[in-house]
Amino acid sequence: MSSLRVVHSEVARLRRRAAVAGALLPLAVFVGALTSFARALADGAWLTLPRALPLVAWGVALAAAVALGRFLQRRLAERAAPASVAAAIETEQGLRRGSLVGLLEVEGSGVFADYAVAQSDRTLAPAATRPAPALRRRLQRAALLAGLAFVQVFVLASSSYATRP
Repeated sequence: MSSLRVVHSEVARLRRRAAVAGALLPLAVFVGALTSFARALADGAWLTLPRALPLVAWGVALAAAVALGRFLQRRLAERAAPASVAAAIETEQGLRRGSLVGLLEVEGSGVFADYAVAQSDRTLAPAATRPAPALRRRLQRAALLAGLAFVQVFVLASSSYATRP
């Protein structure tokens, strides 16, 4: 497998994992904020407060989720960008700094670039199945923690409804 294909397949794999984390964590924040506001406004407390307060609570929860979603999208997109993944592969596989990043920049530009890709293929061939295991573990951990946070908030939200008299 070509070293550039290895980089592109790793980018696709990491983007899928980043999408899970980027979707579940803002959703957990949204559900958690709504649950907190519902608890605060329970037992008729919202009747003595201004009428717009429930709408403000929904707006705050939505704004927090959107802000976190945008932040995570930018941050995870940087980590799963081809140049970042190529740099991580270089670091983790002990390759010369800039060797894969440079290949990405000159990809398909001529005979010399093709020769450099062939040279890189030989050095990266043993690690083609797991080119950046540490980066993969970090994004896997982020997706797992986002999933756990969502499950915990969902259980909290459902149990808070079930405990009402």
